Formats: sequence, C-alpha cells, structure tokens
Amino acid sequence: MRRLSLKEALAVNLKSNSLLNVSTKSEQNAIEDGISRGGWLLGVKDVFHCDNLPTRVGTPNLVTGEEGTIIKRLKAAGAIPIKTSMTPLIYMDPCSGCIHPDRPSESASGSSTGSAVAVSTGQVRFSLGTQCSGSVIRPGAYHNIIAFKPSKGSVPTDGMEYFSKSIDQIGYFTRTIPDARWLHSICISDSEFSPPDPDTPDYPPPSSLSKFSFGCPQNDFLIQSKINIFDVIDEGVLCFKNMSVFSDLEAVYRSQLQLAHYEGRERWYNFWKHDCQGQVAPKIDKLMSGPQEILEPEAGRYRDYMKEVRDGIGATMKMLGVDVLLCPSTVERVRPSLSENSTGNPAMNIPWNFAGVPVLNIPVPGSDLLSVQLIAKHGDDDLLLEAGRAFQRMLEEAS
Repeated sequence: MRRLSLKEALAVNLKSNSLLNVSTKSEQNAIEDGISRGGWLLGVKDVFHCDNLPTRVGTPNLVTGEEGTIIKRLKAAGAIPIKTSMTPLIYMDPCSGCIHPDRPSESASGSSTGSAVAVSTGQVRFSLGTQCSGSVIRPGAYHNIIAFKPSKGSVPTDGMEYFSKSIDQIGYFTRTIPDARWLHSICISDSEFSPPDPDTPDYPPPSSLSKFSFGCPQNDFLIQSKINIFDVIDEGVLCFKNMSVFSDLEAVYRSQLQLAHYEGRERWYNFWKHDCQGQVAPKIDKLMSGPQEILEPEAGRYRDYMKEVRDGIGATMKMLGVDVLLCPSTVERVRPSLSENSTGNPAMNIPWNFAGVPVLNIPVPGSDLLSVQLIAKHGDDDLLLEAGRAFQRMLEEAS
C-alpha cells in the first residue's frame, strides 16, 4: 500500500475516526516536523502513556501515568506516536465510534480497532494494541492485515493501562511480517534499528515449509468456527497433524472470563464510581455495581491455571513434534453489523491469549474476512514469525 501523506491520512481519519491528537494545527505541525527529521508515524492504542499526549482509555477523563519502556524504545528508533481511537470505554463498550471507511455499517471489532483501522487504511505503517480476549488478532482478521501477539512476558508492559493485569498482552498491527518482526525487535531490546524500507520490503527468502511441522487443534475447539481450515490449506501442499490441545476447554473460557472480570473491577471500580458511572455501556455498569464473583484466593488459582494451560500446550506440541498450530482467526464468515452492538465472537482467540502463547494472524490473499492464525509454544516467537512468512508465501503462490 502506498504511504499516505499526513494530509491524506487526516482526510481518511475524518471518515474512520481512528486517530486522536491530530485535530489542531499545532499537533499537525509537530507531526510534520518529526517526519521532516526522519521520523515515522506509530499508532498507539489509548492505553499507553506517552509524554505530551493525553491518555483517556476511551473516556472523557484523563488517566495519569508515566511513559513506558516500549514507547521510549520506539521513539529512540524514530517513532512519532499518535494515539488511536477509540478504546471502548474501559475496554468493554463495542460502540467505539471507529469504523472502516469502506465498511461503515459493520463493526470494526475490538478495543484495539483504531490501531487496526489506522494500518489497514494506510494512515500509519505500524501500530500498537492490547488483547484481553481477541482485540489484536480479531481486528487484524477483520481488516485483512498482519496482527502479532508475542509471548506473554516478552514485551515490557510498564506505562500501559490494563483491564486485567494477568491477562492483557501487547500486540502489533502491520502490513507485512518483516515489519512485525522489526517492531517486535525494537520493543524487546534497547538496540536502535532503522525500519525496513517500505518501497523495497526487506523480505529475506522465506524458509521452506518443510522446515516446520504443523498441527491443527481439533475436537470441541475447531467446531466453534464457521470457517473450514481446508478452505485455505491444500492438504497436498501442507501436511499437518490433527491433535487435541485442551483437556477442558470450558474451564479455560470460564477461567479467563472470571479472572478478567475480577481484575477489571478491582482496577477500575473507583474510576467508574467517581468519573463515569451511568455513562458507559450497560454491561460495564452491571459489572462494576455488582458483587465480585470470585475473591483473590480463587483468582490466584486461575493465575496458576494459566501456567498449567500454557505448559500443557507446549508439552503436547513437543510430544507430537509440532512446531506451529493452525486454525481460523475468527468464528464468523461475516463481520457483525453495527446494529448488533458486538465486536465479534472471541472463541478462537481466548484460549491462546489465556495461555500467553505467541499468535500471528495472516490474511488469505484475495479474500475478505478469511484469515488464519498460527500459534507456537511460549517463547518461540522468532520461530513463529519465520514459519508465518513461509506459510504466507504458500498462500501467495496459491492465490
């Protein structure tokens, strides 16, 4: 995609409402000055604190905090942060106000939707999001772009406002896998690198698919999706093992939901009570005003269960000699309409996020809302990106 000038990006933003802090002339001049000095635009979900940019977490009120490590690292590499909208009010309101200008009647999906739309429309080349259920991978699929959620714990999260501290994880939106690899390399180290030239993408020759062993999670997990994995995978080209990954899938979904609600209420109750009670989505008022469903001892057991699930995935993959798992990124074949007041079903995303394993969304060339997510063992982020590029090349050659 051709890079947009700031003027062109602002014109797109009038239709998408995906960027914040770009409305005044002084803000625009500061961005232009940074670009003239060799900087590049970075979309930043409105949960990351950035010096001189307000953080509101999708509310009318300021949330104070210090700029975190990854923002500092990205700035040192030339990033010019622009906040992306609209993080739904305290993360949970699907009526975010952000839309894709080509699909104004459809849900843009998830609390990181502004970051995804900003990349998919060419307003920015890179952007940051966060995921509690599916708010990185699913918007990536909805907008046909690369979305990468690294292993939990691999990226510093200081300077970021959580909904659920145990579950929320950082993710990236880009147009290419090399861009995602580069962004991740900056976020996890203090080294300074220049981004790949977008006009001559830095595509090293992809590894052969034969280098990797693929698996497909079966049973009650895969049948939840209306997308058949064989729609995009030629079994004659890519051989993979069918495997059962979760011993109790319902326990994973239940644990994620209850732990997220418990930690979200603990973090945001006072803010909700004093600043936005009655001004948020009804389900947020209900969550905040009601009693806690669990207490800290049970929350602690859920946190232990997260590690148990993560270790179980890794052990199963190792036992079967599987490097990467494949499955659909979404449940739906169509995006929800705005009238449905929904960001979509995160059933394909929750178990992997709960486990904290790395996940990569890859759109299928020539299709709309048909994406595959690749999953690796915890810590195998580099292997996942390498396998993802090989898998993407297979899709490109087949299209």
